[in-house]
Amino acid sequence: MLLCLLGACAAEDPGPFIDAPPLRFYYDAVKGPPCAGTAPYLARVVARQASWLGLPLPERIDYHYRYANLAPDCPASAPACADERNGVPTVWTQYPSMPHELVHAIVFPMRPVRFFAEGLAVALGGDDGLVAPPLSFYSTPPEKLFDGSLEDRLVYYPLAGDFAAHLLDRYGPEPFVRLSARAVRGTTTPEVLATFNDIYGVTLEQAMAERVAAADLHADARLGFPECGEEPTPWHDGRWSLSGTFDCADTGISTSPYPPAVGRYVTTDVPADGFYRVVFQGDPSSVYFHAFNLQRCGSGEQITYWSTGSPITTHLVMAGRHPLTVAWLRAGRHFVHASGNVEERMTFSASLEPSSMGSVTCNQTANDIDPQTDGVYVVPSLAEPPAVLRFTVPTVRAAKPMFSGASFALCDDVCSTDGTGCTMPTTSDMLTLQPGHTYALVSRATSPRGFAGLALP
Repeated sequence: MLLCLLGACAAEDPGPFIDAPPLRFYYDAVKGPPCAGTAPYLARVVARQASWLGLPLPERIDYHYRYANLAPDCPASAPACADERNGVPTVWTQYPSMPHELVHAIVFPMRPVRFFAEGLAVALGGDDGLVAPPLSFYSTPPEKLFDGSLEDRLVYYPLAGDFAAHLLDRYGPEPFVRLSARAVRGTTTPEVLATFNDIYGVTLEQAMAERVAAADLHADARLGFPECGEEPTPWHDGRWSLSGTFDCADTGISTSPYPPAVGRYVTTDVPADGFYRVVFQGDPSSVYFHAFNLQRCGSGEQITYWSTGSPITTHLVMAGRHPLTVAWLRAGRHFVHASGNVEERMTFSASLEPSSMGSVTCNQTANDIDPQTDGVYVVPSLAEPPAVLRFTVPTVRAAKPMFSGASFALCDDVCSTDGTGCTMPTTSDMLTLQPGHTYALVSRATSPRGFAGLALP
C-alpha cells in the first residue's frame, strides 16, 4: 500500500491518496487519511463484487472521500455519486466506506436502466442507512420505476435494492448481469419489461408477486455482501466465540464520519437452524458508544446492540452487562460488525451457542434467569411458527416490555403460541414478575430486526 503526498501525486488531482489497487483513495489533506484498514477493505470488496458478477475488475478506480459538499461532481443533495472521468471509474463520497458506488464503477460499461443499476448497487453495497421496504411498495406501477417519475428516494432505493436482492438470492448473478447488459439507459419501459420476461421467464409483475409471497426478508434492503467476504472463524465444542481489540491505526475500518466510527467485520457459519444464545460485550470502562450487529449473509435476521459504559435502553434492546438474548438463526454464513468511537482502542467479545430456552412450541423446559441479567429478549423467526421463550425468575423483578418489528405476548403459568390467555402489554407498561411462576414470551417477527423482550431494571 503506497501513501502519496502532495507533490508526488498525479497532476490532475493534487490531493494525497492511498494506493490500494484497483483503488486510488483520495482524502482531505487537512482532515487526514481514513483508518488504516479502510482502503484495503474496499479494494477486497470491489474485487469480490466483480468476481461474483463475472465482470472485469477495472484497472483503476479513483475514490474521492470528501467531508464537504460534493458539488459540482455530484448533485447538491447527494451523499455520494459515481461517473467516468477520462475513462476512469470515479467515486465521490462523504462517507469513508461506500461499497454501493463501487458496484456502479464495475457496471459502467453496460449502463443499465437506473432501477436495475441502483438496485444492484444497494443489494451488493454496504449499509446505506436504508431499511427493508414495506411490501406495499411493490404495488408501485412498473412504468414509474423506469420513466423517472418516482422521485421519493425513501421508496425508490429500498424497493430497487430489495427486489434486486431477491433476484440475486434466488436466481444468482448471471441473469441479472444479462438483464443489465440488455436493458440499458434509453430503453423504453415496454422493452425493459419484455427483456425481463425473456431472461427470467416470468413477467416483472409475477416476479414482484413472488417476492411479496416469499418468507425471506433482506435487512437494509441488501445482502450484506461486503461484510461477508472475510474468512469465517470456526466453532469449538458446539460454541462460537471471539474477542479482541482494534483501533483506527491498525486494522480498523472507517465506517461513519458522523459520529466518527471505527469498525471490524468477522464472519461465522451457523451450523443449523435453531435458537441460539447471543452475547456481545464491549469495554464497560468506555466513555464512548459501542455497537454490535449480527446479520445473516444473503437474507434473514439482523440483531443490533447499542451500549455505553452503563446500561441504557434503546429502541432495539437493553444493552449493558450481559443481556440474555435468544435468537432464531438460520443456518449459513453470518457476519458480526463491532464498532466504536474512532478516538479509542476498542475491546470486544462475542459468542453464540445453542439455547434450550427458545422453541417454536410450549414444550421446552423453563430456565431460571440470572439475577444479574439486564434483560431477556427473543429474536423470533421471520415466518411461522412463532418463537417461544420460557423462563422463571428467582426473585421478584420489575419488567418493562420492549418490542419492535414483532408481536408480543407474555403468558403467566400458561403457554399459548397464539397468545390465548396471555397478556399483550404496550411498551409503556411496567410488569412485575414473581418467583415460582413460569413465564412464556411469545413473539412473531414482522421485520429482519424484529425482537420482543423484557428490560429488567
